[in-house]
Amino acid sequence: MVGGDSAAVLGREPQSGTLDHWVRLEKFSSMGNGFTFELETLIFYVIADYATSVAVDDGAYMPTRVFGDDILCDSRGADNVIALLRFLGFRLNDDKSFVGGAFKESCGGDFWAGRPVRPYYLKDVLDEPQQLIAFANGIRRLGQNLFGGLGPLAGVWFSIQDALPLRVRQCRGPEGLGDIVVHDVELKWSWASRSTERIIAYVPVRHREVSLDGYRAGTVLACGLYGELVSKGFLIPRDAVTGFGFKKVYVNQSQWLPQPLIRRDVDRAEATYVDHRVRSMTRLAPSYEPVRIVSPGRKVR
Repeated sequence: MVGGDSAAVLGREPQSGTLDHWVRLEKFSSMGNGFTFELETLIFYVIADYATSVAVDDGAYMPTRVFGDDILCDSRGADNVIALLRFLGFRLNDDKSFVGGAFKESCGGDFWAGRPVRPYYLKDVLDEPQQLIAFANGIRRLGQNLFGGLGPLAGVWFSIQDALPLRVRQCRGPEGLGDIVVHDVELKWSWASRSTERIIAYVPVRHREVSLDGYRAGTVLACGLYGELVSKGFLIPRDAVTGFGFKKVYVNQSQWLPQPLIRRDVDRAEATYVDHRVRSMTRLAPSYEPVRIVSPGRKVR
């Protein structure tokens, strides 16, 4: 489905193996490859959107949405989408495909008539403060989805917090910061400075580092281009956190962004507009200011 003269094909390795045994690669891009997700998203979007547009005569259909191998399309075009996928050699997961009825599932979310109904899954033993914070936040989200608030889950939410050390329990903030704070109403946020809009959060502060010695130059270059190099010659792998601590983070996460450069020849109104756009960007990684380091096994008071 990818043209023979395309940049994607020209940049692909056709073989793989050792010095004395080489294998021709039939698969274009395997799972685990950083390019696979983007490629399958593009392919499935073209298939689903085209099939839906053919099925709906007036052209007025729900916008097609694709995220990897998750496809959301107008129900009127679903049969066409399924038929075209099978014609092109793709196999459908019938257990996770929902065409009729009120129940839908996508990207880890369960919905009934458009309302989120997925329960909270406790997958690990809770033996660290950060795990309890995530548990409390999960229960709060579940209550909001099912009851519009904590409702009958209020007692569970408070009980989880009772198991937290006092100082960690006081780290409260908005949902946008994720599980580095206990989500709560603004009145109870753990303000460090209202003038700079920063609060105290419980965040990872130490990581296990892997030396890049022995890796090919291309691998080291890729890590550097992706911003994965934490210090000269070292890389932070997944699940590498070895310590948590308290840090000041911005509530409005865009405040850490550098101010835009304004050229002398740019109109002041345009510069103000650009500045406003930069400041309005949200849901980016917060800026951290160290306060104290705490080892995972150590109690926090």
